[in-house]
Amino acid sequence: MPPVLTLTNWEEFARYCPRDMEILRQVIQDYAEEMAPKRIVLG
Repeated sequence: MPPVLTLTNWEEFARYCPRDMEILRQVIQDYAEEMAPKRIVLG
């Protein structure tokens, strides 16, 4: 896993799958806490 993983073009996913986007945001937050300094960002 790279130090920073950037997810692109996520806006359409968020628009069509809002509940799944909430889950993804929680996964990103949990990953940041558990794997610091590695992180996932929405780009």
